[in-house]
Amino acid sequence: MRFFLSFLLSSPRKFRIAMVSEVVRTGIRILGKIKNYEELIR
Repeated sequence: MRFFLSFLLSSPRKFRIAMVSEVVRTGIRILGKIKNYEELIR
């Protein structure tokens, strides 16, 4: 994880922004799946 963070800090700004947006999009998709799963359980 520390290597990943140092890699992000050393990378160009445009690439860093792309990585962050990709992580956010993936997180939102996972949260949506969890919400759907909770509604199915009920």
